[in-house]
Amino acid sequence: AITIELNKKWNLISVPFVLLNDDPETVFEDIEEEVESVWTYDAETKQWFVYRPEANGTNNLEEITPGWGYWVMAYEDAELVIGGDLYNPAIALPERKLVEGYNLIGLYGVQEEIMDYHGPLGNGERAYCALHSLKNGPPVMWTNLPTKWENLVGYWEPDNENEWDYYNACDRTDIGAGYWVFMDEDEKYSKSSTCPYDLVEIICG
Repeated sequence: AITIELNKKWNLISVPFVLLNDDPETVFEDIEEEVESVWTYDAETKQWFVYRPEANGTNNLEEITPGWGYWVMAYEDAELVIGGDLYNPAIALPERKLVEGYNLIGLYGVQEEIMDYHGPLGNGERAYCALHSLKNGPPVMWTNLPTKWENLVGYWEPDNENEWDYYNACDRTDIGAGYWVFMDEDEKYSKSSTCPYDLVEIICG
């Protein structure tokens, strides 16, 4: 289980593993009085999906899935506790098709020492490794890390004087955060464990 901190107003979050129950009504059951709505966007179909605890008749968001980012509008500060499974071999993390332009995503996977998300603290992998399935090829020593994405953008409400957080390939990400990623071309997005971590650390410094 991990705990995701929600701020009053808007939050951009994600779930890093397959949930025990992915029905939005179940996921947000314990904090439904604090949640106005939950949104996600599928760039492939150019469609928004929404779940509203108080307006079930207008809902078209049917599941909360790893690999997707979610905008959560909260009436008050709250904590979302989610439980799931990443390492069970019977459970495959969903693969996503990302298209040219902006896509709303979440990061796959967890780190044993990080069980909470309390904002963009940079406790996760470097962006290049977190999005390693979206690379152009192997990194070249002492050059920029090649990626099929240009911009990675996060959001954290207490920082909304600046509103958006921009990341490059060497910046560290956060499990539990959601991101907009701008793709140069269509590509499949999946969990990858093949990133050359040692080489990336040398390049990034």
